[in-house]
Order: sequence, then C-alpha cells, then structure tokens
Amino acid sequence: GMRYLAMAGFSTDDIIATMPGMLNLASAAGLDLGATADIASNMLSGFRLETSEMARVADVLVNTFTSSNTTMDGLGETMKYVAPIASEAGVTFEEVAAMAGLLGNNAIQGGQAGTALRAVLTRLAGPPTEAARALAALGIETKDAEGNLRSLPEILGEVHRATMDLGSAEKLEYFKAIAGQEAGSAFAI
Repeated sequence: GMRYLAMAGFSTDDIIATMPGMLNLASAAGLDLGATADIASNMLSGFRLETSEMARVADVLVNTFTSSNTTMDGLGETMKYVAPIASEAGVTFEEVAAMAGLLGNNAIQGGQAGTALRAVLTRLAGPPTEAARALAALGIETKDAEGNLRSLPEILGEVHRATMDLGSAEKLEYFKAIAGQEAGSAFAI
C-alpha cells in the first residue's frame, strides 16, 4: 500500500498520515491494502486533489459503495474513465461518486458507467450538432457566460423538467440526441 502511494507522488509524511484511513478503507472495501491504495490514489490524481484530501476521498468512497450497488473495484474502473474529464469540467468528486452510485443501482457499473459519464460530460461541454439542436429545443444552455460547463446537477434537473411531460419515445429521442446512442441509457437514469 505504501509503495502505491509513493508511486502516486505521496511524501513519506503523507504516506504515514494516510495509512490509518487507507487501512479503514481497505477493511470496509474488503480489499488488500495495495489494491485499495492504488485505486484511491488514482482517483486522487484523476481529480487533481491534494494528498491531504485522501480522507475525503476515502469517506466518499465508503459512503458510495456501502449505499449503492457498487464496489471499490467498480468505482475504480468508473473513475478511471471519467475522473480527468470530470475534473476538467469542474464536476466534483462527490457529484461523480453519487452519479456512479445511481448508475450502479441501475446495473450500469464499472467501466461502462465511467465511459457513459465521460460521454455525457463531453457531449454537454461541446455538443455535437444533434445534441446542440436537442438542447436548444429544450431551452437548455450547458455553458455559462465564461464558457464553463454549468453545474451538472442543474443541467440534468433542467433536462428532467423539460422532458417530464413528453411521451416515452420523445423523451428517449432527446436523451439519445443529447448523450449519444451508448450513453443514452445512463443519461436517462
């Protein structure tokens, strides 16, 4: 476990300070310490968080895999695909973990969840023509005045409100147009 943390750039003092939390996380996840440290440090790096935030990461992970149909390994796979894009888009670790948990509860887990979340984020940040038309028809702006992606929960809430009275086929048509064929099911959730 310490070796993985060192490989991730943790100082000796950071490793020593992090070990109690890593041991608790490994115990809660039912994984060995090395695998736990590797997964957690990858998430920390993917979200560009400081080593001092490892306790936060561990708390969010435990909350996610104990309250949803996910595992530590599965969350590691999810974050591997989505973390760098989410971080760049300004989506918090907590928001992504919550979305991963919700997707896990609906049988979209691991790499599939990460790939879907990555697709949703990239298509909202830079909508291709079909997605831009669908968002415009719904009256939804995905960027703020400075060109930043707006809050993902706000965008998703607006999509929900704009489509809630539509027929099932119309709604799915919008979801597919916005998120794409593969990520449409995750977007619906």
